[in-house]
Formats: sequence, C-alpha cells, structure tokens
Amino acid sequence: MKGYLINKDGTQFQLPELLSWDVCHGTGEPCDYFEVKTVYSNTLLPKLEEAVRFKGTADEQTVFYGVVDEYQISIDERGSTVSINGRSLAAVLMDNEVQKNTYYSMTRDKLIEEYVSPYGISDIAETAMPQVLIFTVKDGDSAWSVLKRYCLKSLHSSPCFDPEGKLHMRKRTGKSLQINADEQAVSAKYKDERYGIISEISVINRSSGSGYTLKNQEFINRGGNCKRFLYTEKFETVISGSTNPDTSFTGRHQIESSMFGKKCVEITLPEQFPCFPDDTVSLTCNALAINKSCRVIKTHCWADAVSAGTSITLEV
Repeated sequence: MKGYLINKDGTQFQLPELLSWDVCHGTGEPCDYFEVKTVYSNTLLPKLEEAVRFKGTADEQTVFYGVVDEYQISIDERGSTVSINGRSLAAVLMDNEVQKNTYYSMTRDKLIEEYVSPYGISDIAETAMPQVLIFTVKDGDSAWSVLKRYCLKSLHSSPCFDPEGKLHMRKRTGKSLQINADEQAVSAKYKDERYGIISEISVINRSSGSGYTLKNQEFINRGGNCKRFLYTEKFETVISGSTNPDTSFTGRHQIESSMFGKKCVEITLPEQFPCFPDDTVSLTCNALAINKSCRVIKTHCWADAVSAGTSITLEV
C-alpha cells in the first residue's frame, strides 16, 4: 500500500514507504478509519502540518480516502517513526452541527446544497430520490444526521462513502467475487447473535393514542421475545409520489436495524483489499455448511512486520 498526504489546495505528497497500515471499511459510526506508520525525518514535518486529507492506494486502486485527524511522531533508540490516522469523509459531516429548521418539502438537490456541498463534499453518486414532505432539522443535528434522516425517509436507505471518497445516498452496487473459505481462508468464524433483535414493536400515535403492532415472525418462530414501543406523531402518507415515513416504516426499520449483522461469518484471507462493503461474495465454506451469496458488511485490512491480511465480515 502507498500513502499520500493532501493539503487544502489539493497538492499531493507521497509518504515514504509504509511500515504498517490498518484500514477499516463499513464500521458505520463513528465511521471508517485508517492508521499508517512510516519512517520520519524532519523534512516531513511541514507536510504533516499542512495535511487535511489522506489517500491510500494498492495496485493503482484507491482503497481509502478521508480526513487526517492526527499524527504522532515517535523518536527513540529504535529510530524515528510517524503514525497518521483519520476517518472517512463522513467525519466532515459528523463534525459540523447545523441550525434547526423545518422544510415543507426537501429535495435531493436542496439537501446537497445546504447540508453536503458547504463542507467540501462534491463527488456524489447520481441517484434519483423522492422529495420528503415536512422534513425537520432538529436542534443539535449534525450535517451527517440530517443526510441520514433524508436518505432514510426518501429511499429507506443509508448514506455511505466508498473507498475512493464518493458519497452514495443509497446502498451501492459493488463487485461480485467467489471465495472458497475451505481453500483460501486462514480462519473462519460464524456468529448467530440473538441479543437485541426485536420480536415485536408497538407503534403508537402520541397524539391520538391509536396504533398497531409489527411482528418479526421469523425471530418469533425461533423463540425470540424482545418487545419494544415506538411513539410517533404521524402515520405514513403518500402524496404525489412523495413519502412522509412514519410509524409503519419506522417500525419496520427498527426491526430490520436490530437484525443487521447479527448473523454473519468472518473470514480472514492472506490477501490485501480483496473486497469492500456492499460487494457480493459467493461463499463456499463446507466447514460451516455455508454455500450462498452473501453481502460484505465490513472489511479490515492490515499489514506490519509480523502479519498481513484482510478480515471480511459477511451477512448470511
């Protein structure tokens, strides 16, 4: 892997050969992150002080683009090194609080103009998105939380930044690959976690007291029992193709969110950056009786003087 520091003017500087790296994608919040270490000399200090962005590449492919949060220089009897770490571009939106407001109608273009572009985010995947009626920006919201709420209400999706730093306002379509864990993986783990999965949620209109119940029948059939109550002001309406999501969708979202990542397999490959979140893996693992198509939800790639590889978490 090669590392580059970028200053506020866009000037790029290649770091000396990296001694180690640690790169995670798909971690959700706070957000994806990186840490790299290289040999330090005092000629590097001005570049470190000016750096606002970091780019990592492997085999001519950008594998991380994000914000430089910190660097730390260490000088001792073993030599001089510097560690640099930071987060994906989601950090820029997370770190900026916005003023509360209410919009009768929020469109994709308006959302980007007011809550994304002002923070230097310009590389955005094209996505047609319905407007959201009566969209509220709450006291204490960050630009990221506003973006998340809009994507949720418009397309029932979640925003993310890909390894090259492009913003996707819905789940992106990644590449497809095949992995035979029995032959390729250094290790494999299977997790079937039940704690926190919602079996039943009662959605109640705070004003009228009316409501209804949504059930997670699959989990109930497994003996699951975890009930929740959700209080809301509105029920779902659909007006001219625009949605004002609410109780029924919000209830479904709560159930779906509670199930995310609960049943997954983690495999470790000796390769560097074989895939990224939202890629699709045709996984064969006879040892775990798995032979199916799975979505990548997290990757963790590392290399140092002792070991190297990529840990891949797949939802099964």
